[in-house]
Amino acid sequence: MKIYSGSLLKFFLVVIVIPVLVSIAYPLTAAAEQSKKDDFLCAGDVLEINVSGQSQMSEKYDIDPEGNIYMPMMGKVHVEGMDIPGLREELQNRLKGSLGKAEEISIRIISRNRFVHIQGGVRYPGWYRAPHVTSLDYLTGISGGILPGVDPSRITIRTKTNEGFQETKAKGQINLMSSDTLLIPGPRIPKKTIDRGDALFIKLPGNQGPSSTAPAGSSADQARNEFVVDKKGFIVIPGLVHFYVQGLTTDEVSLEIEKKLPLYQTRSSRVEVSILEKRHYVMVMGHVARPGWYNPPEAATVPEVLSMAGGVIDGAVMNEIAIDRLNGSSHSQVKVDLYQYSINGDTRILPPLHENDTIFVPISPNLGNIRRTLYAWMPPDQKLEKDTKKKITISGAVKNPGSYEPADDMNLLDLMVRAGGEVAGAELINITITRNNRKEKVNLIELLHGNKESSAVMPKVYSGETVYVPFMEKAWEQKKEKVYVLGGVKKPGAFDLAENMGVLQTIALAGGLDEWSDGSDIRIIRKANGKEEHIPFNYKKAVSRKYNPSDVMLKPDDTIFVP
Repeated sequence: MKIYSGSLLKFFLVVIVIPVLVSIAYPLTAAAEQSKKDDFLCAGDVLEINVSGQSQMSEKYDIDPEGNIYMPMMGKVHVEGMDIPGLREELQNRLKGSLGKAEEISIRIISRNRFVHIQGGVRYPGWYRAPHVTSLDYLTGISGGILPGVDPSRITIRTKTNEGFQETKAKGQINLMSSDTLLIPGPRIPKKTIDRGDALFIKLPGNQGPSSTAPAGSSADQARNEFVVDKKGFIVIPGLVHFYVQGLTTDEVSLEIEKKLPLYQTRSSRVEVSILEKRHYVMVMGHVARPGWYNPPEAATVPEVLSMAGGVIDGAVMNEIAIDRLNGSSHSQVKVDLYQYSINGDTRILPPLHENDTIFVPISPNLGNIRRTLYAWMPPDQKLEKDTKKKITISGAVKNPGSYEPADDMNLLDLMVRAGGEVAGAELINITITRNNRKEKVNLIELLHGNKESSAVMPKVYSGETVYVPFMEKAWEQKKEKVYVLGGVKKPGAFDLAENMGVLQTIALAGGLDEWSDGSDIRIIRKANGKEEHIPFNYKKAVSRKYNPSDVMLKPDDTIFVP
């Protein structure tokens, strides 16, 4: 009986108790291992470092994709793989070497993020920063969403290990590692549709190039037939069509245009529509030269769009640039550290831009009205205000207004050249130079092309002075001859009379006949010698060319009435 009980006890311990204890201990060990890993710093994390007595070094720091941070007085510090005590010791040793003493340093991890490359079937593929513990829905959401026709069950995540790359199915909770790649297979049957901001090439039947010397397909021909989808999703072909194209294919747009064109234009050939370039609208705000809406290519980066806006101006905080993004009904903010990018040139720092993003460039709160290119941890020194007084400022109708360092013996023409020259509409005969609180008027045209015997010379410009180039005011506007279309057309109104302009062309400019009009009883009302003359016109016969002449050439102030 004792032997039987002992055997039963061994069976109970080996088969039941020990496996249970192991199963309990293993998760605790795994959790401990994960907790231990979380103690080490990784690319994408954000740190807050405070150094006693060194305010310029006490700042937030992004760990770049290579695992580095960049600190004043120290430069590049490789931190990936370190824990907080190890990094504190490293920084104290460096400071002791440069300052001769070890400062008190506190370090805190603000957020744990990872750089992840999202590829394939999403609206905006590219490099993103995401929380190190995340989900598949979050990753596809920040990249614009999955494209129609993508099979989510085929999405995988690729991680670099010591043995090479390991690829696993992406589902549920995802623990991101440094520079992981999310692989999303594209749709089996891709459908290329038109979006807001896209540049389209539209060739209408019988539409000629801008001149006899511009062959079809040339750059001049392309410019004449290029149309950009506006922010509301419409295209406008002047005098012909204005309709919604967002989400349509090029074939669908071609058919829609043909429906809206007059019959005589669609008898010979089809409308050609193709996408020249995928673009979108992006707003640039804050401390840039020219804030406003821009229409860059979809692949354009933040620095490229800021360049379109004239570039950042003095005082911009380059490590705190923010992208405000609308996600459905809510807003999110994506930080971009262009200071870090300017040092290492690593494009993984630059997230893709989405449609209707707003790029905001902040100004340092330390600066007031002083315009200098500084960063959050670099306070302005006492000479900055004196330095701004040493520059020459030019504004108004020039290509690159702003403040410039004066050169030796600089005159007004030299400054104009530095500012890129005048823009169209500049009034060069009335330039104002402000010096010593007095205004001096300068006629640059007379100085350049005036009487050679004149004693007038090009005025010099000096530090602290301002130059203003005004825009020319339109004192008069050439009166253009008009014709009028009334009655049963889609867009009645007045139109500029061109040479050899007929009734058919004018009705086309008015949008064509509406569905209730009587095209067989049109009247051209013309005034001659104080009397009204009524000229009958049959639109359907003119289009089919069943009688001669097929069109009537118009004269100034003619009125086409369509019953």
